[in-house]
Amino acid sequence: MTDSGSDNIIVEAVVEVRPSEDIEKVKKALSKVITGPIDVVETGQNRFDLHLQSNQRSSLEKLKMIIQRDRIRTAARAVLNRHIEGETLEVYLNKQVAYAGHVSFSQPEGESPLGPIRLVIRSSNLNNVVNWLTSGS
Repeated sequence: MTDSGSDNIIVEAVVEVRPSEDIEKVKKALSKVITGPIDVVETGQNRFDLHLQSNQRSSLEKLKMIIQRDRIRTAARAVLNRHIEGETLEVYLNKQVAYAGHVSFSQPEGESPLGPIRLVIRSSNLNNVVNWLTSGS
């Protein structure tokens, strides 16, 4: 990947805002791990999703820093590599843990009563993206 950080990459995140949740707190949870413009999408009566989309590698800088700080590079690399299918990597992050400024990979359903953050990264070279996210520099 080049130093520009805009290489052939699309970062998408979607998180459901449950009726019992404060939309601003859910935005905060998302923005603690991924940066970019967040759109609020109404999905029903008093039901919303937050959508973030970026074509900048830099939108993953916070995630990279958390992986380094929390010393989970090896585990994160294994999880991320396991979830690559072709040019798409899809993982789920625990929303409550993200709000606290940490990362915990989770299942799409069942692990958190508030639901996860769905993170999708598309690139023609996901191995480089994963190596960059989990590197020490």
